[in-house]
Amino acid sequence: MEAQGINKDKDSRFANGIWPARMRSGRMEPSSDCPGKGPELLECLREAGAMTRTAAAAAPCCGRYEVGTVAKSLWRAGMLEMFSVFSRDRYGVGARFELWLVGGAKPPAGAREACRLAALALFYGHAGTEMPGFGWKLTRIPRRPVMAEVTFRNAHEPVRWLVDAPRRGEAPRPEADLFIFPTRGEAERKTPAGKRYTWDLAVINARPDQLREAVKRAPG
Repeated sequence: MEAQGINKDKDSRFANGIWPARMRSGRMEPSSDCPGKGPELLECLREAGAMTRTAAAAAPCCGRYEVGTVAKSLWRAGMLEMFSVFSRDRYGVGARFELWLVGGAKPPAGAREACRLAALALFYGHAGTEMPGFGWKLTRIPRRPVMAEVTFRNAHEPVRWLVDAPRRGEAPRPEADLFIFPTRGEAERKTPAGKRYTWDLAVINARPDQLREAVKRAPG
């Protein structure tokens, strides 16, 4: 059972994946029919590795109100893969979200990895507009969960963080520099001493150019 106080957190739909299902388009359209922002969205997807609608709306690749239309056009053209990911929160309430990948990309290994990718994508979407000299790539090591490496400049000095996004029931990777947990309670309880942390809803609700306020440091 979770420690007292953690249950007061609003839970994340990316906390506990159940099943990812590939969405298949009913028809194919020529790629030339894609809207003008299609190339920008695909470029973001290639860099991020995967995205959700919320992450893509926060990223500088597409307008918030057109991102869904652009993604659907790319999907129908076979240039974008969509996965419908089903999840369940700690109260047993079900949820669903879409995870987008570039067409032909390696699909998520399962629902838990899909949720990890979604959480990492949230950070990518906000950080790309805020961190100077921003760079991002997913790191995949056999028998280890997928993580991300983010690079940026801080006072003209290069900084490299390894970002881990433990989902419910997973232990944080000790080599990571920043952790993204499903809820604040889990983050405060499980982040190793002295390491940085945030949580899904803190990133989702971060105001433009205020992501740094959502990143905390554990005592020690």
